[in-house]
Amino acid sequence: MSIGIQLTRFDDWYEYLKQMPEEMQDRMREKMNMLVVKLQEKVLDNLHGKVLNKVSGQLADSISKQVRVDSRAISAWVGPIPMTPKAYALELGGTSYYKIVPTKKDFLKFEGKDGNLVIRKIVRHPPSKAFGYLIKALEEMGPDIDQAFTELLDEATQ
Repeated sequence: MSIGIQLTRFDDWYEYLKQMPEEMQDRMREKMNMLVVKLQEKVLDNLHGKVLNKVSGQLADSISKQVRVDSRAISAWVGPIPMTPKAYALELGGTSYYKIVPTKKDFLKFEGKDGNLVIRKIVRHPPSKAFGYLIKALEEMGPDIDQAFTELLDEATQ
């Protein structure tokens, strides 16, 4: 699961993209890079403090970004790589328990509900409520994305 921005326009846009000068592709790529960095920052803001208790961890570290401009499409995406059960559950909510396994050490260490230190090799986490950290970021960025695409189209057609 990832969120993204993609611009593909039927025949007229496809034909224009095929003939687009390299300089224009560079400007589009630059603008898309700017947008995808902002989108990634919004996703991380949604995770830090709203979903996760601290500003580090496996999910936050997995939020990646990519931009592509070629003769078929202009696209950018942001999302967790790899898409873990935790990433999925925190975005859409869960209906069942999911496993959390250590990635950097042989064990997980965290504070339990009673305040005591808990050490485990695997944790079966109960279903999570949906936080929508990805989709909320895209919704928050909507006006900026619309404006950027309008500017790109204006520039491309001049």
